[in-house]
This record gives sequence, structure tokens and C-alpha cells, in this order.
Amino acid sequence: MLKSSRYRQNYACASIHCLKHFSALPVSYICSVLEALLKDSIFFEQNHTILGLIPSCHFEGTSLVQKETEAKILSLMEEMQLCAGLSNDFPDLYLLRTYYFQAEAAIDNGQLYAPGQRLYVFSDYALYEMIVNSFGGFPIEAYFPAGFRRLLEHDRDSEVSYLDTLSVFLEENMSYAKAARRLFIHRSTLIERMARILQELSFDTEDPDKRLQLQIVLKALQIESQVHGQQND
Repeated sequence: MLKSSRYRQNYACASIHCLKHFSALPVSYICSVLEALLKDSIFFEQNHTILGLIPSCHFEGTSLVQKETEAKILSLMEEMQLCAGLSNDFPDLYLLRTYYFQAEAAIDNGQLYAPGQRLYVFSDYALYEMIVNSFGGFPIEAYFPAGFRRLLEHDRDSEVSYLDTLSVFLEENMSYAKAARRLFIHRSTLIERMARILQELSFDTEDPDKRLQLQIVLKALQIESQVHGQQND
């Protein structure tokens, strides 16, 4: 089946998990229903999950037919207690293994950061996956730039978060006007606060490499905080 489909068009890989015990899952029925709903798709059992190859044309546009098909698929997943991860699209089916791992990563990240949904798309969690896997086994603290710990110490004893201020400032491409609006403070207040933050950091945020390192660390801390929040809930 895979050889006959190769090079015809781009595909996305779907990995479908059962939220209940797999032995109760009518695999053949689900595969046949999905293949009927998604023309030219292929679904089969793989490692106690269902693996699907879906032509990328099914994800293009916003036609009424596609919306109806999506509603039917979500209804089936709800009825059967399923959730799915969807990879990016790809042209060569010999790359299927890589994109299968993308679909699996979409489920892993989705259930961690957005539990309760039925469909998780890898592109929504690609940055999470990239950052979590970028530390090479080192703790986040090993990548703190110079002066970063002083910002953490400040935030422990203050109602004003230097880290939140810095994150917003960088997200707004270092625009004082845009960052001040997002933080609901006056521009002059932000200028004074950023001057203190940059003094503590002791490096030039105009350096794009240093700025990127700082943004990755801030995002990693945000992800870590989000995971802890989900676990506490």
C-alpha cells in the first residue's frame, strides 16, 4: 500500500490512541470509517495504536465539505474515546518513521499542555518539543546567561516580575511602546524598569545570539511552570 502511494502527493501522518484499554478498540471498524471519510487515506494498526496516512489536500481550505468531515471525525473520536496526533505534511513516504514520531510527539505534548482535546497538531507544539530536547540532559539553570539569577532573586521578593517584563519586551521585538501597552504600564515606567533589568543581565541584548539564548531560557521556564501547574491541578 505504501509503495503504491509513494510520490502521488504530500501526506500527513496521524497516530490515534485510545483513551481506554486498547483491547476494547474496534480497530478494523475505525480504520474503515476513517478511510471512507478521508479519500485515498490509509489506516492500520501499529504498536497498539492506529497509524494513518492522510493526503494533505484534506487539510487545505475551509470548505463546508471539509468542515463536515472534520465534525464527523471528531464525533467518532469522542464516541470511541480516541485522541489523535497529526504530523506536518511530507512528500516521501520513506520518511514516514520521522513523521510518525512527530504525530506521537503531538499527542505527548498536547496531553501535557492541553489535556482534554481530541486532536493535537505537531506544528502547535514544535517549539515546545524543540526547546525541551535542546538542553542535552543539562538542567535549565546551566544555560542561564550572565545576571539571570539576579532577576530570579528579584522576582521572589517583588510583586513586579522582571522576567515577565523581559519576556514581553523581547516578544514585542524590543518595542517600548508595544510592550508597555501589553503590560498596562506607562512607557517611561517600562524604560526605567528595563534599564534596571539590562543592568542586572550584564550583556548586550542587541546581540541576536544572546537574545535568542535568553528567549529560549525564558520559554523553557514558561513551559516548566505550565507543566507544574498541570500536575498540581
